[in-house]
Amino acid sequence: MVTNTLIIYLKLESGSSPAKEDILTLMPWLGENGIIWVVVALEHMVFMVKMALRAASSESSAEVSTDQFREEYFHLKRADVEAGRAEDFSTLDEAGVFGAELGSASFAVK
Repeated sequence: MVTNTLIIYLKLESGSSPAKEDILTLMPWLGENGIIWVVVALEHMVFMVKMALRAASSESSAEVSTDQFREEYFHLKRADVEAGRAEDFSTLDEAGVFGAELGSASFAVK
């Protein structure tokens, strides 16, 4: 917002521009700095409308919430399954089922 205002200010102060002349013709009571204040006020109003719409609308619909719950549930379930597989593998590895070439000794740095 500040950047936009600065750009408009620099454009208007750089000399005579058609936009500046049109605005001052329509609203002579604004003056040189009044144009900037109008732009700042309009930008603030846009942000206020945006915040009001966000507050008035729900964050997400029930369908989206259900989908998010399902996705999280299946990610957690998959993590549990993977943890169980890793635990089973480490148990079998400690028992020596895989032999020396596939066991944890094969991952050692030589």
